[in-house]
Amino acid sequence: MEMVSILLMFTPAQREGIWDLYLHSFRQMLPYFFRYDHLNYARWGSVYIAEMEQLPKEVLEEFKKGNFVVKWNESKFNQVSPDHSLEWLNGIGKRGGGIVGITKTSSALSRWALSYNLRSQTADNTHTMFGLHQEDKFSQNESTPGRKDCDKKDECSLITILRQFKVFSSAAHPNCLYNIATKDLVTDKIQVSLLNAKELG
Repeated sequence: MEMVSILLMFTPAQREGIWDLYLHSFRQMLPYFFRYDHLNYARWGSVYIAEMEQLPKEVLEEFKKGNFVVKWNESKFNQVSPDHSLEWLNGIGKRGGGIVGITKTSSALSRWALSYNLRSQTADNTHTMFGLHQEDKFSQNESTPGRKDCDKKDECSLITILRQFKVFSSAAHPNCLYNIATKDLVTDKIQVSLLNAKELG
């Protein structure tokens, strides 16, 4: 649950552009990276934190204003990291009107890639000049009625399964970690490893 809590801090930190919360939650992840052998994250995550602690004053001020993430429009909770937005841009390129069919022609591909930002800016300036507003046609998947219904069904299914295994019953449960389906008990060594992952990391 602690790892889930860290993720629940990290997500709004990025989506809302809260620099201090972003850095804090990322720092909280580091021990788990080490403990669970995520070597690249452990190695470079530590370097990243050290570098972020030494940012020039003007860069830090911009980051604290939320300018370490990018957003599509002024709506709330829609900001993403620059690399995430780059993946989105790559996705745009692979759909109609993008780089499909020209990837083997390096000059055409270069023209498309180099001109994309300029073409986007020109389109935005044109909308502004004519007083038009480009409405956001995207919505968060989590907020659609269909997704909410699926989430409710998943919650009900999970509760049903937990009741089948008598997780909520007042009957005595083992004092150690155990598999609710098979009733297998973990060894002391495994329990110490799982419950102390952060400290051991």
